[in-house]
Amino acid sequence: MRSAGWALVFTLVAPCVAMADGASDAALLARFGALGLTAVDCSAPPATANPYVEYALKNGKVARRLQMGQPKLDGEYETRNVRQLDARRLLMESSDASGAYATVTMMFDGATHYTEHSERDGKVFIDNGRFTSGGPVPRFVRCGR
Repeated sequence: MRSAGWALVFTLVAPCVAMADGASDAALLARFGALGLTAVDCSAPPATANPYVEYALKNGKVARRLQMGQPKLDGEYETRNVRQLDARRLLMESSDASGAYATVTMMFDGATHYTEHSERDGKVFIDNGRFTSGGPVPRFVRCGR
């Protein structure tokens, strides 16, 4: 009886493990329509109030490029460990060349919303779709489509 129980558990769990291992970060981002360029307003240049964010496959890894029109704020980040939370949300980890690290949650409903953003040290920048410094995070739309 015990071996039949373990066989049932393995039968139910194994496909989930295989799906998690087989789904690459880029493939999951592509399935959600997140690969490519987004901005608050694609007709205006990058600026602090109009950031451009691009997810692309680069050297076999997912890169997130942020453009805000200020070299101090612009940057490129490696994105990894992308996980699907539910039908509309992804959770991922991101880091820059200096090792700065963040956990980001995005929601998709025809636009992209950054709903959570926290740094490794625990500092939270976005919580429940709002900047902790005040105000909602803008919606990002797809550019060039």
